[in-house]
Amino acid sequence: MDYRTIAFYLAILFIIGSIAEIHVRMKGIGERIEKIKGVVVTKKPKLGPPIVFLVFSIVLAAMTFPR
Repeated sequence: MDYRTIAFYLAILFIIGSIAEIHVRMKGIGERIEKIKGVVVTKKPKLGPPIVFLVFSIVLAAMTFPR
């Protein structure tokens, strides 16, 4: 198996993982609820790292597309 093919399939796997991570962070699944003086404080999800990883994975998949 060529290294380009392996890199392509790993990039596809990372794309799927990044999309799942973005979905989980947007829905707030598994998020801890913080209360300050009895009031629930919602935190804005940090989507920056998964989006950067998603873009990197898409570029890697485009560069290593098997021929």
